[in-house]
Amino acid sequence: MPKKMISLIYLVIAGIVLLALALKIFVKIKIQYPKLIFNGVLVLFVIISLLYLNYLLIQPGQIF
Repeated sequence: MPKKMISLIYLVIAGIVLLALALKIFVKIKIQYPKLIFNGVLVLFVIISLLYLNYLLIQPGQIF
């Protein structure tokens, strides 16, 4: 149960970051800050990696 809760928390955080990234890109389409966009994509990549790692740990019988 705790691992599923962690997955839910990761998904919520990823959703918030994705929304912020979309707003950053599309609100002022002519004014872009590549560093902020790169950082947002990097944070999303880290969250997705953590979700995948958590998924691997949830599988029964899976031992490193």
